[in-house]
Amino acid sequence: MAYERVHTVSDYYDGPREGLADYGGVPHRYKSQWDKAAHDWAETFELTPVDAETFGLEIERWQIWRTWERAFHSGQAAQESHPGYGGKHARYDELGKLIESRMLPLKPLNVYPIAKFRALPGQDLPGYMMRELEVEWGLPPNKSFERAREG
Repeated sequence: MAYERVHTVSDYYDGPREGLADYGGVPHRYKSQWDKAAHDWAETFELTPVDAETFGLEIERWQIWRTWERAFHSGQAAQESHPGYGGKHARYDELGKLIESRMLPLKPLNVYPIAKFRALPGQDLPGYMMRELEVEWGLPPNKSFERAREG
């Protein structure tokens, strides 16, 4: 499979865990699955297609965060001003609520691929600012792309 664009990363722990990325050339919310038996993140991701309006809201929210992130890693903003802390950036908070309400009725695909994320080359960003990424979706080892949803 080919690498596809990662548009946002809204959760990161030892790698991207949630955000927006293309799957088959179409924006989807990706969300890392939790492996209850291993008490750790699974290597598979849930994918949910998003509509154009939800995509636009996510990108607006991402741009607010990226603006803060650049200021933080350039020494122009304090950690305490992070928009994700709530109450620090009204539009960021509003977008979070709008996005969540729009995601509730959307149904994930019955596809649970693994993801290989990598940074795009040639990025000159300050400090440890997150590099722009791309992702390659693939089959889990010895498993089918599809599996029954736990319910």
